[in-house]
Formats: sequence, structure tokens, C-alpha cells
Amino acid sequence: MDAIGRLKKGNVDFLNTLDLTSWRHIIDIIKKRDDVDEIISINIDRLKCVNPLFLYELLSSMEKYEKTSYEVLFNNLPISYIRIDKLFNLLYKTGYGYDMVIKHFDYFMKLSNEFIECIIIYFIINNKPLDKIINYEDFNVRYVTMKCLLRHNKDLFDKHYINIDKYFKIKGNLMDEDKVSDIALECIKIDDLKMYKKIMNFIFKNYHNNSLAIRLIKDNKFIDTYGNTSKLFETSNNKLYIYENFVSRVSEDIINRFYQRIGRIYESYLPLKLRTIYEYGLGDLFEKYIDKYMSLSKGHEVSFIGHGTSSDCYRIGDYVIKLSDFKWSYADIICPDLYLIAKNYEEVMIRNSKGEVKAAIEVQKYLKEAKLDPKYYRYFERELKNLGYYTTDTLTKGECGENTMLLDSYLEADHLPLNVPEWFIKYPLVLVDRDQVYKIGSKALRNKM
Repeated sequence: MDAIGRLKKGNVDFLNTLDLTSWRHIIDIIKKRDDVDEIISINIDRLKCVNPLFLYELLSSMEKYEKTSYEVLFNNLPISYIRIDKLFNLLYKTGYGYDMVIKHFDYFMKLSNEFIECIIIYFIINNKPLDKIINYEDFNVRYVTMKCLLRHNKDLFDKHYINIDKYFKIKGNLMDEDKVSDIALECIKIDDLKMYKKIMNFIFKNYHNNSLAIRLIKDNKFIDTYGNTSKLFETSNNKLYIYENFVSRVSEDIINRFYQRIGRIYESYLPLKLRTIYEYGLGDLFEKYIDKYMSLSKGHEVSFIGHGTSSDCYRIGDYVIKLSDFKWSYADIICPDLYLIAKNYEEVMIRNSKGEVKAAIEVQKYLKEAKLDPKYYRYFERELKNLGYYTTDTLTKGECGENTMLLDSYLEADHLPLNVPEWFIKYPLVLVDRDQVYKIGSKALRNKM
């Protein structure tokens, strides 16, 4: 028996075995028949229970059944059924799309930006009130709304955002800096200098470390006529990029102060890792550590002292600052705190969504080379094993040089136990690279290069 014959007998169960393409073919046939109303009447109650999706696909394309399709949508289908294409059709091709959005407003505001933009543009085109979405207590919704209005209806943007600063705040919290800076850039793109300056001043006031300058540069908008280029430099999260490419735009005094801090480091070796640190927004912290540990040092030597596969190391007085662009281990805890491992006085790491370290700064004491009898390295490995750990690193004379150094005294060791081996008291040997130490029984986690 064909599909229409089954439906005329009230048999709808077979629809569950068909795909969407087959459904659409059957729906097209039903809509062309003179007895379409009879077929719907026979099956509507059963379809609401057994296959409301097929019923909605059938009724939603028929103006006569708009009210019924609305009831099926709200009473018989999950809201997750409404994909972006379906949302578009509901808003623009039915009389109840707007009511549906308002009823489930919070749900849609938690979906992707594509959904939010679809709703905002519909509101704009159909002159719907915008207060609900403009004042919505979610920063991403506010950000998407601002961007849509700037791109699609500047007059509405000007009308609603006279006091734009208040929309960057919700209950004492601030919108993410990158979103605020992006809105500032959008204003520059359409030559709204007045609004740009208003947002720029908000950024300077609330985000000492920000991405505005880099955004302007990448969009070819970092020009003197906008003013405040020195302030943009001082608050930028990537001063090094501006220094290397747009130094003439910044005042000489500010550039000189910047150079006095990092100049010797920048010129001592290829600044690849250094650029990574600034690119990931750690530049200000790096400069802070330079000042801090130089002030704590008796000597004031600044020099490049070596590099490994992942790190460049610089001597800063009596300390070493290590800059890295990845770590061999991407476990949450890169390294255990053991007395056999050099202490990190500072440790900050930026990870991607997979947990992989993409930029890191570490600070350790500047230590002297070991150059010991090979037996002491065997003692080291044995003691590390006794503590329940092993290392995949080469302790000495590896591809990257010496990975073990000597403390000035065993008393400087981190997490010093009560009972210390005699050999360690005599030669306090410590591993300086901390990202290849693992608990025995666990697999070595390797970062992807």
C-alpha cells in the first residue's frame, strides 16, 4: 500500500522509518490532493503523539493551518528543533515567529551568535522594540547587539547608546576587553570618531592591558590623527609589536623607557620567544618580573644564557627568566614540587582550548653548572625514582645542553625533606627544566609541536 493509502487508513507509524527527503516528497503529494483536509483530519491527533515533527513540517507550510502548526510547535516539539534555517522561516514566513522568540527569549540568547544576529536583524527590519535585547544581562548578547546595530542601522545605535559606557557593565562586572575594543574598532571603520574616543577612554580607564592598539594596526587605523598613540602603546598587551613596526608613532620618552627595560634582552638573541610572550598578552608581566628580580639582585648582569627546544633563557641579575612557546607536558600540573627540581619563583602559562601551553614565563635562581662525576647523576635518578617520579629529559650533555645545575646550598632546595641523602648535601643537584617529570606509572604527555 502506498503512503497516501496508509495515511487515509490512519496508519502513520511507517513515517518513523523514512528520512526527511521522503517526508518532503509525501508532504508535496498531500498538499496537491483535493482531500488534503481529510487526510490531515484523520491523522492529526495520532501524529501529535507519534510524529509531531512530520505533522509540523506538513502544517507549517500551509497558511490555513498556521494556528494549528503554532500549537504543535509549542506543545509537541522540543525547542531545540528550531535550527537557524527554521528560525529564519518562522520569523519571516509565519505570523507567530516573533511571539515564539519572545516566549523562549532566554533560550535563544544562549545559542550561537548566528541565532542572536538573526533575531536582532529581524527586530531592526520589523521595527520591534530593542530594549529587551539591548539591556539583556549577558555580555555576549550586548556585544553582538552593538555590532549588529553598527553594521545594519547606525541611527538606532546612536539612539540607544548615548551613554554606551553603562552597557559595558553588568552588576559591577565588565565586558571582556577584547569585545569592547572590537566595538571601538567598528566605530573607527564607519568613521564615528566621537563614539570611538568615548569607548577608547573607557578602555584606558578600565583595562590597563588591552588589545585596542593591535586591532587598529591590523586594520590600518593606527594613525596620528586619532591621537593618544602613546597611551595606546602604554596600555597595549603587545608593546613589542608596536615597537618593532610603529615606533615612530610613539613619543621618544616612552619608547626609551620601554627600551631601557627590555632592550638588552631583545638584542641579545633572536626574539622569537619574546614575541610569543607579548603576542599572548604576557608582556607587562614579563617587564614586571624584570623590575622585580633585578631589584632583588646584587649583580645586574643581563644576558642571553641559552635555549632549548621550547625555551629561551635570560639572566636578569641573580635570576633566570625563562620564556617558552610550548611545554612537553600539557598536564594541569606541569611539574611536582620536589627538592630535586629547581624552584620556580614565578610560573605563568597560557593554554589553548586543548590544554596545551602556548606561552609561559618562569623565574628561577641563576645557578652554576654542575660538571660532576657521572655517578651523581645516577644517584639523582635513583632518588627521583624513590620519590615516585621519573624524567624523560637528558640530565647532562643533551641536545639543549645541561639540564641540571647546582644550588649554592642544599638548604635552598624546594620542599626539603627531613632526611636528605649525603650526596645531595654535598652536591645539591637539581633539574632546571620542569616539564618532563612524571609520576611513575603514568604516561609522558607530549605537547604537539
